[in-house]
Parts: sequence; structure tokens; C-alpha cells
Amino acid sequence: MLVKDVLAFIKQDIVLTEATVDTLKYGDGLTVVKGIAVMFMPTLSALKEAVNKGCNMVLTHEGLYYSHWDQHPSTDALMLEKEAFIKAHDLQIFRFHDYIHQYQPDLITHGLVQALGWEDQLVEAHRETSVIELPDQRPLIEHLNEIKRKLGLGKLRYVGAPEQLVSRIAIFVGFRGNGATVIPAMTVHDCDTVIYGEGYEWETPEYIRDTQETNNKKAAIILGHRESETPGMRFFARSLQQQFPALTVAYIDAPSPFDFL
Repeated sequence: MLVKDVLAFIKQDIVLTEATVDTLKYGDGLTVVKGIAVMFMPTLSALKEAVNKGCNMVLTHEGLYYSHWDQHPSTDALMLEKEAFIKAHDLQIFRFHDYIHQYQPDLITHGLVQALGWEDQLVEAHRETSVIELPDQRPLIEHLNEIKRKLGLGKLRYVGAPEQLVSRIAIFVGFRGNGATVIPAMTVHDCDTVIYGEGYEWETPEYIRDTQETNNKKAAIILGHRESETPGMRFFARSLQQQFPALTVAYIDAPSPFDFL
């Protein structure tokens, strides 16, 4: 199995724009794949774990060098050290960001819906959001506790009253939580609650806060970028293992970089 064979499966028939970040950052398509490491964030620690697990191919959702557009190391000592490690171990690294979001359904969103146990309650799936309709109304606080448990989160940010009832939820992964995306969708899809990864804090959260002064109260649950997208990468790793059963496919997680005081 060569790198190009794995990439052919990943790319399927999807055509991306020339501006895509999904390219082979290191390596070439003719290298034999010994194992595949799938990860959300390619931290130096995660790359070391990939090597320890015998994986020479890495599929990473986010960029190597702390920028969406994959700026190349120049004179920054840390970036150069990271690149030196990659080259020393001949890692074949493919950025897997745009393709997975273009799948039908978007596998990042699908993985989150599955992790939350809402596959049977999925009533709409659009490019940027999926809509969940629950069979009965439950207080927001119950959903908060359930989401924390299912996603293994120690902390969870939200806007809204703990006792307000939730029945129809719009889900947005990653950096899709900005007002221009979320606010119209809440109206179009008639949702009382949104769950998203991250977005500008002065947009959607403030909109939700102002609804608390009306008769049409809304709620927002903010997971964090990583927390909203790692379930999808885990899901893809499982799918990849099924496609290539003879290969080692390892999902490697990098915990959140944030600590709380």
C-alpha cells in the first residue's frame, strides 16, 4: 500500500478549489505506508506518538505550523525543530481539512452527532449545520450534563437559563459559530438551541443573551474548536481502519492546551 493509494481513497471524486490546504506537506505518493496516524492537531507530542506506534503516514485536520494556511518554517526555532523531527523520521504528512468537510455528510459533523447519540434524531443535514429534533423537551441543564459526560469534558460554556426547555438543536462544528452563520440558521431551521465549536464572542453569545429578555428565548452551548471536531476525526479513523484492515490505523489525540484556574 502506497501513500498515493490512501490519498486516492480519501479524495474520492471530490474536487477542491486551488486555495485548498489539503496537500501532501511532507513526503511523496510512492512511499510504502507502514501505518496511518489520524489526528486533529499535529502537536510535536502527537507526531512522536505516531512514530512510536509505527505510523509513517499522518492525516491531520489542522496545520503543522500554527496557521490555517500552513506557513512554512523560516527562522522560528520551534518550527525548525518540528520540521527536523518530521524529516528525520520521513513522515508522510497530508493535511486533511477540506476533504472531510466536503463529504456527504460532512464527517466532522457526523462524528459529533454520533458521539452525542443523536443519529436517530437527525432531521436535517446541510453543508454548515445539522438539525436535531428531540422527541420531548428537556431542561438545558440536563443536556449540558449529558454532553459533558458523552464528550468527556470537564468544563462547558453556555448561554441561556439552565431551566429553559430544549427540543430543536442546530449543530455547527469548528469555527462556524459566528453570528453571520448561526443567527439566520436559528430562524430558518426554527431552532431553540445551538451547539457550536467556536466563534466571535461578541456575536452569537450576545444575540443569545438578548433573547433572554424576550418571549422567544434561545440557548447556546459552546464546545470549543477541538472538542467539536475530534469526534469526527475519531469516526474517520475507524472508517479508515475498516477500509484498510491490514494497516495499523491509530487515532492520536492531543488534549486541549488550556488549563483552568
